[in-house]
Amino acid sequence: MSENPYGSRPQITAKRSIDKVSLETALQFNSSFITKCKAAEILGIQKDSIPKLICAGLLAIKESPTKRAMIYKPDVDKLLELCRGRLVGDEIQGIQFHKALIKYTVNGLSIVKLIKFTQAGILSPMISVANGTLANIFYSELELNKCMSILKLEKEIQDGYCIQDVMQLLHIGEKSLHNLMKLGVIRPKHQFIMKDGRKRYLFEKKTIDAFIKEHLTIEEASIEFNISSSTIRRYLRSGKLTDVMQGVGKKYLISVEELSFVTTAT
Repeated sequence: MSENPYGSRPQITAKRSIDKVSLETALQFNSSFITKCKAAEILGIQKDSIPKLICAGLLAIKESPTKRAMIYKPDVDKLLELCRGRLVGDEIQGIQFHKALIKYTVNGLSIVKLIKFTQAGILSPMISVANGTLANIFYSELELNKCMSILKLEKEIQDGYCIQDVMQLLHIGEKSLHNLMKLGVIRPKHQFIMKDGRKRYLFEKKTIDAFIKEHLTIEEASIEFNISSSTIRRYLRSGKLTDVMQGVGKKYLISVEELSFVTTAT
């Protein structure tokens, strides 16, 4: 039996070939992970905006093959593709990405909000450069104004009271509150119709707070103006004082201004 004059060299060559392929694959995969600085460059925004996108869940930090916390480039490319919108000619009617941020930042507009409005289909971005960045994107002024209305409403909801809040503050039930709304004693700022047909009310915080400050119960009025509860009840029966609750529920609320006038005149 003759021996192979080359020994095991063919096997070594095959092994080296496999190692080379594995190395190239590993290098290619590793290149898919980029720094925050590189991600910002691809998107055409400032580096300090990247953490905001990560916090909003629009980008994510992942562990690279080298065990470093980095950003997966395909995620950045996908986000940019989503934001680019439709490709149009050079003559774009609208406001450019960064100019929109500068103009409407006082209304609460941010990079995150712009992207989320785009995701929701409220904004329809336009771009004149096929492979442009966010800096090359334009938006319709009309659509941006609609976004401002949404942001305004979101702020009102955040700063306002829902019906449960008002019930708790006034110490009344839902039926009594609805009756006060029908009488016009308390008015909601907004009314929404939910998908299931239910109504949702939003009350302006400063209006409700002012109402509470300007009205007292019989017990509170007795302490505040140093008069007996029975005297206050007598004034209510005689019409000298007015119950703003107008017989709704078992609770009485009296205007501080009216109390001051009546007690001073008596």
